Amino acid sequence: MVALSGAMEGQESKLVEQWYDGLGRAAGFDSWGQVIEAVDEYEKLARQVRVALDDDKLKFTEPQARFLNRTMIIATLRAKAATDLTGAMEGVSLEDIRAVAAALKLLPLEAVSFPVEIADIRKYATTTASSSSSAMRKIDE
Repeated sequence: MVALSGAMEGQESKLVEQWYDGLGRAAGFDSWGQVIEAVDEYEKLARQVRVALDDDKLKFTEPQARFLNRTMIIATLRAKAATDLTGAMEGVSLEDIRAVAAALKLLPLEAVSFPVEIADIRKYATTTASSSSSAMRKIDE
């Protein structure tokens, strides 16, 4: 596990640590071709982040919330890309997920920019579920 300290404390820091671990598990499953397990982890992460961002008791800064919102969308998009057997959906790559995980690890310690271009997210956002589309609108706020 990652030792987290600095700007983010308490429950928020613990949640980010759990999400980092979950994203690492998902990427591990994904890299081994274990699609079902990877998708389960990506979807679990997206749900957990969505619930946390809606929880008024948790105090994420605005930049942290934007980063986490984008992380939720990227995880959802990777889950969709991993299950697309037609090859029609280009989606988020495993390398993108690894870059997001590395940045997520630093989130409690410092302000980090999101490692995947927002234009790339918008390109694939048209294929996401309506819940992710509402999250997409929050990015621009």
